[in-house]
Amino acid sequence: GHEVMVITSKDPPDLPSEATYKNIPIFRLPFQEGLSGRAVEKIIACQRQVSELKRQFQPEIIHINGVSASTFFHLQTHNRDAVPVVARMNQEIFRPEGAPRNTLTHGILMHASWITSVSEAVHNQIGHWVPETRSRSSVIYTGVKKPPLVPTPLPFDSPVIVCLGRLVRAKGFDLALTALAPICERFPKIRIIIGGDGPLRRELEQLAKKLGLEKSVEFVGWVEPSRVNDFLNSATMVLIPSRHEGLPQVACQAAMMGRPIVATGVAGLPEIIEHHQTGLLIEKENVQVLTEAVWYLLQHPEASTRMGHMARTKALKQFDWEKCVAAYDHLYKKLVKPFIKSEAQIA
Repeated sequence: GHEVMVITSKDPPDLPSEATYKNIPIFRLPFQEGLSGRAVEKIIACQRQVSELKRQFQPEIIHINGVSASTFFHLQTHNRDAVPVVARMNQEIFRPEGAPRNTLTHGILMHASWITSVSEAVHNQIGHWVPETRSRSSVIYTGVKKPPLVPTPLPFDSPVIVCLGRLVRAKGFDLALTALAPICERFPKIRIIIGGDGPLRRELEQLAKKLGLEKSVEFVGWVEPSRVNDFLNSATMVLIPSRHEGLPQVACQAAMMGRPIVATGVAGLPEIIEHHQTGLLIEKENVQVLTEAVWYLLQHPEASTRMGHMARTKALKQFDWEKCVAAYDHLYKKLVKPFIKSEAQIA
């Protein structure tokens, strides 16, 4: 029942500048190109385009998804008193030494009318480092639609280990490859499938070759959203050895497909994975413990299957799509109502 317009970064640059999705207009502008190249003319042109789009659309609320180049252009073109702004925080955002001031992240946190976090861990972190946000923040868990597929039994005769996500250092896929090298020696039929793309793909491919895993590892590239459930349904287990996170959607999706998960206990991952209940939690950067966790699941099929079943039960309850949608619908109406009343009084 809401009218929506999307303004986002044109990344990669070969995407069309304008498109529609289910009748929702999408405008892609060269935000990143302008900022990274310090191209003043492009930056000014983007600011003008954003201002004009806002003027034409006249939004009653603005939703900022994460912190990116798009955030900069919003802040440069927004009148704080015009309409309420919701900022959704998807990741751990602060270094251990504290909250960086005078940054884009700090700017949007101070600017937003309301801040939602994808996990309790991210929510608590923001509240600790920027206490001014505590009265205008909440947790809204990622919503994932219940997959139409029925989860298949976990394959153990020819095990399939899956990693899915953007190929960047934060995801820790280099740790997964290193940890799986000794496993492959004992399980010659094992397959390691890495889905996703990113700047580290070539480096990861070279690491797999160096570790002697060429015959075991397959890099399948970008996995279309419509294929994710099928992709996960082939797995014996899913590895999420992240160095940093928020609450990765792939963990929710893997749980809904009844897959046991091995993940580092960072940020919101412990809110999905209960150790020895819905999967196994391991220490960050600990390759040896990651190897032992994978080995345990392969050696204990009944325990792995039980964890997968429990993961699905938890995910269907906690990460329900309709619950997420309803939470945002309620928040939007709550924030817009005072602004509408104020405008009516002024008129």
